[in-house]
Amino acid sequence: MSEDDTRDASVFDALMAEVMAGATRFGHREHVHLTWLAVRRCGVPAAVGLVSDCIQRTARDAGAPQKYHATISRA
Repeated sequence: MSEDDTRDASVFDALMAEVMAGATRFGHREHVHLTWLAVRRCGVPAAVGLVSDCIQRTARDAGAPQKYHATISRA
């Protein structure tokens, strides 16, 4: 994992912790909240890449790569 990937993962982990603090599952509301936080913290272009890449990696690592859809995540 590159230094940029490690930094992105750290930012993503912090954002996910904030989003999931009061949630029982990662549904649509949490996805939107995560994206909103990422945009506020990183700006739109960086947030799109961060959220898309990290959700894809999370789904793959959880053994459910089919749960990631690029068009939906980037919309």
